[in-house]
Amino acid sequence: MHRIEFVRTHYPHWAARSGYSALIPALRAVGGFHAIEERLIESDGREDERLNIVDHDVVMPWYTPASHRAEIELAAAPPSSAPTLIHFMDGEHDYYYSAGLAGRTDLVLVASYHQPPALVDAMGLLGDGRQLQGLDRAIVLCEAQRAHLARRMPLERIEVIPHGVDVEAFSPGERGAQSGAGLDLLCVGFWLRDLELLAEAIEALGQGDALRLHLVGLSAGVQRGAIDRELLARLRALPGAIVHPQISDAALLRLYRECDLLALPLRDATANNALLEAAACGLPIVTTDLPATREYLGEEGAWLAERGSAEAFAEALGRAIGDEEARARSGRVLRERMALRNDWRKIAMRHAEVYRSALEESAAEGKAVRSARVRKRALCTALPSAALSSRALR
Repeated sequence: MHRIEFVRTHYPHWAARSGYSALIPALRAVGGFHAIEERLIESDGREDERLNIVDHDVVMPWYTPASHRAEIELAAAPPSSAPTLIHFMDGEHDYYYSAGLAGRTDLVLVASYHQPPALVDAMGLLGDGRQLQGLDRAIVLCEAQRAHLARRMPLERIEVIPHGVDVEAFSPGERGAQSGAGLDLLCVGFWLRDLELLAEAIEALGQGDALRLHLVGLSAGVQRGAIDRELLARLRALPGAIVHPQISDAALLRLYRECDLLALPLRDATANNALLEAAACGLPIVTTDLPATREYLGEEGAWLAERGSAEAFAEALGRAIGDEEARARSGRVLRERMALRNDWRKIAMRHAEVYRSALEESAAEGKAVRSARVRKRALCTALPSAALSSRALR
């Protein structure tokens, strides 16, 4: 049986039961592999951690010394403990030099990619992108990413598997249980959220004390430089605004279960944890009309507003606020969709199928073909790992 090792990045503000790492326990439950190990790369998001590696036009701006150390350790693993498959769960962060694992004809490489194509190109998140040629499989979270990666690697090695959600942990509760009259709106997170548009839309609604807006994740956004002081002050000053700093996982779950509506305008998206968790809790959703939001939520389960239009978002909020029956129907549809399509147990089985396919393909290629591919991987690497060790691992 095969040994799988996961490499993943973790940020302190991520919730314990949220995010892509939930795949690991779900896959252990599926079984069928000799061992499933996890290599965790802790990150605090400090920009200065990224400055002394190499020219990021060649590598990637989110690739850190910790990422590089993990790749070196994987390359140096003795055969007795080496994995037969490595899955880099955050390809934009942690996978680059492993493309040059020369001579490892028994190793299968998989990486997952999470960011929208426009952002990847604008920020150069794949560097020169040549490392993608070394992958046996790339896993993406929505269809828009498939065509984008296909510019850099064979289409047949790209798999679209949607992000999952823990439908047992994130489940419906007593809607409307927050205290007081009026409705409770919820906004969670900061990454790719259009919070300026949210402020403008809430101001345009003009419902005053009839609404309470619960804001979660602003502190992390400020720490990461995504929210400036002016925007923070504007959000805090919104009518009915309630800011939840350093919220616990249990408290966030209560908000998902008890609020009346998720208000989440987005600049762009692939998968989005807040959307999936809210949907699994049966929370009606108003969000931005994007290919990925349609792919995950469907066209009947949420109110979708034109991207970049505060007027359209305010209008969608108004329709959702004014129709209690439609909100109840939306919650039911979304919950059913998550249980049917995005349950981590089902998503884990799809990953297991991809792993087995890649491993079987690797074995069937034969040593000569496999060695040629490995040599190609080595040529994809801009600089050998040894050239960076003294600087990156200090």
